Amino acid sequence: MKNKTLNEFIGEDRKPKHKSITRESSALRIDIEDAETFYKKLNSPVPNRVLEFINKVKEGAADIEIDSNSKILVFNEFGNKKWAKVNNKEDLKKAILESEAAQDRALSLKESSLQKMMKKLSSAREDIFGGFGFSDDTSADSGLSTGGPGLGRDEYTPLFSGYFYKQMYLYDYQLMNSQAFWFKNFSPLAKCTIQMTTNFVIGEGYSVSIKNPKAKKAWEAYEERSGIKQKLKVWCDELSTFGDLFIKRVPTPKGINHISIEPSTVWEIVTDPENIQDVKFYWQMYNTQYQLIGDKKTPVSKYVMNHIPPEQIIHQKINCTSFEKRGRSDLLSGIYYLKMFDKYIQAKLGRAISEMSYYWDVTIEGDAGDVDSYISTNSSISDVPPGSENVHNKALTRVPLAPSLSPASNDETAKYISSMYCVSVNIPYSWLATADSGGETKASAVVKTEPVIRKMTSRRKHIEEILNIIFEDVMIENGLDPKSEREFNFPDMVVDDRSKKIADLIVVQQQGYLSKKSAGNIISQQLDITSYDYDIELTQIKKDSQNEFLDFMQQKASDSISGTGNVLLPKNPALTQDKDAGDNKQTDRKAARDDNNRNS
Repeated sequence: MKNKTLNEFIGEDRKPKHKSITRESSALRIDIEDAETFYKKLNSPVPNRVLEFINKVKEGAADIEIDSNSKILVFNEFGNKKWAKVNNKEDLKKAILESEAAQDRALSLKESSLQKMMKKLSSAREDIFGGFGFSDDTSADSGLSTGGPGLGRDEYTPLFSGYFYKQMYLYDYQLMNSQAFWFKNFSPLAKCTIQMTTNFVIGEGYSVSIKNPKAKKAWEAYEERSGIKQKLKVWCDELSTFGDLFIKRVPTPKGINHISIEPSTVWEIVTDPENIQDVKFYWQMYNTQYQLIGDKKTPVSKYVMNHIPPEQIIHQKINCTSFEKRGRSDLLSGIYYLKMFDKYIQAKLGRAISEMSYYWDVTIEGDAGDVDSYISTNSSISDVPPGSENVHNKALTRVPLAPSLSPASNDETAKYISSMYCVSVNIPYSWLATADSGGETKASAVVKTEPVIRKMTSRRKHIEEILNIIFEDVMIENGLDPKSEREFNFPDMVVDDRSKKIADLIVVQQQGYLSKKSAGNIISQQLDITSYDYDIELTQIKKDSQNEFLDFMQQKASDSISGTGNVLLPKNPALTQDKDAGDNKQTDRKAARDDNNRNS
């Protein structure tokens, strides 16, 4: 039997008892996406006009015009390139297909050589766990394959003694590097931690005092061409994020420069097997980014394999033992809690959205036919934007209903999770300024700064060590003594009572433990004076003192002429000797008068 339509089923003579028309508002919709969809869209590739043009050529589009003088740069599988003349669309299509085929062959060759290399590596690495050295870490139970709770915890259990069993496997290091980079950019807590560390350690930057004029001039020239002050902030970020910092010495026509190497490109630090401090070379291997545009001297992509001598690298590492080659990220021990915090906040957001949501309860006066008619002839009113109109007769009633949820308790789960993370990075919980911080401010948390300052002081020593090594490089390049006297100063991490600190500096200087020049430089930093130069200031002070003395003498002469009394003449600081010496002379004259009185 043929299925009847709705009208046939209810009868042509029977009209629905309801009528409803929805007119949508022109207001914009507000859609809340989940984080995964948001970042997927954010990271989606932008349409490439060059790729669109190539696809149109391959498809034989009719709107493409080719100049008879056109040329195209063609690559083969060995990286060689040549300019090919293009007379028409067929020549262009042929050249594109040949380049793509060459690229496929080149990738095949690279994959083949990489597979051979990995096979060779697997035979040279410990394999007692049933795989390529770290199969236990990539199993489902470890959590690493899915980024679960095991992240960072099952990297490797040292079963035996020796250096080898204390190192991170390459897979674990690369996984840590990738996860730390992601969280540093997409987790508010992690980003705050990294920036806070740099702000403590670097602050507004360093100031340097160099006695040798030639050394000072050479360093200022290096600062100008290298941008070292800005680099230090980036390097501090990288050290905290990845746990490793590789600074490479690079000679340039204008002089030596220093650049950082991405840590994940250094696959191995090759050392003496019995002494990992004796570095033989750094093995670097990576594929460069793919560039849309290239020329005869600049390829669009390269595969790099370097053996870098240790003399070219300044290596700093943190969060590791003395017998480990690589460092660990500050975020590593807290990554699990960062993930938990993000999921918990998303769950709370979902609950808040549900509490703000509602659904429609529609009542129709009629039978099942009227209900079916309503469903088939009306759009869902829950999807219309705010401000829309709904017109209907009394046969239809729509009532919005709010969801009935259990009361939201004042739980402290978010606080517990973020507190665990704060313990891992050694900062007070209240410094994160989250909604659950309990109203405590940074000012009220100053008493908790002692552990933080210890950590930041240790981190600053790494930065100071890098600065001193770079300073020696610059001096050697300029034929100067690498041990030239210099002093790098950074702002205080915690702002103390400035007046008390300046008073202490004055006492220390007067007791002879500190020169006036050093005290002046330190005091200028306390007063946030960035252009302070002790020698210039001293010259100006002497001029001011002489001018004051001359003004006083003129005033005294004027007073003597007018007969306005005697005024005690002060000493001229620019002409008199040291105060202590003057006091001693006065004491000696008094002693001489006393002796004369006794003799008489």
